[in-house]
Amino acid sequence: MRSLFLIAATAFALSACAQPSERLAPATTPNTVQEQPTKPKITTAQLLGQGGSWVMAQLGEPAFVRTERTANIWQYKNDVCVLNVFLYADDDTQKEVKPRVLHFDARDAQGTNTDRDTCLSALQD
Repeated sequence: MRSLFLIAATAFALSACAQPSERLAPATTPNTVQEQPTKPKITTAQLLGQGGSWVMAQLGEPAFVRTERTANIWQYKNDVCVLNVFLYADDDTQKEVKPRVLHFDARDAQGTNTDRDTCLSALQD
């Protein structure tokens, strides 16, 4: 009986050292989705003095364009506000001078003047 006990104890001890019958899946790292870097929001100080191509790169195509003799007026709008951007040439005598932003104003949905930086931020969301 004693030998039977020794054989059983030895078999049990050896089974603890045996390789598992199932292979464990290799450790994997979860796939992480890289977020696209967001374009920094522009401010009123950055908008003033910029040319039309820069403005379009930041805000996109205007919803409305009006051309007058000395100015181009671009309008951007959403549910929060309306932004009117006035682009003027530096010198009326030079036809090749590209217009740049010399003034802009912002109005809320009811047509009341509103903070220009707040409107710019809302248009970029």
